[in-house]
Amino acid sequence: MGVTEKRNDTLAIDAALKDQHRISFILRHLYRIRRAIEKGANVKGYFYWTLFDDFEWSEGFKYLILDTYFYYTDYKNNPTRIPKDSAKWFHAFIKGQGQASHYYIT
Repeated sequence: MGVTEKRNDTLAIDAALKDQHRISFILRHLYRIRRAIEKGANVKGYFYWTLFDDFEWSEGFKYLILDTYFYYTDYKNNPTRIPKDSAKWFHAFIKGQGQASHYYIT
């Protein structure tokens, strides 16, 4: 279970930044967490994490975990990291701002 995607350098950047599927994936998990809390689960937090994020441990804080999936890397331009729609959404969500705020689960 998860969101998988392969590197695709032929995809236009505008298309690569649109990742509504990732937002939907996270929202489904947050919904289930909320339901568990309502049923008495003692939930203390939520981490958007994958097994492959572990491979960054040897680098310490040099690479941020969120960069792995919330950002598109344009390898043709130096490489440049560009926030995907999910990065912008997640940032607003955790701050309880904008259109994302009505999804807030606490």
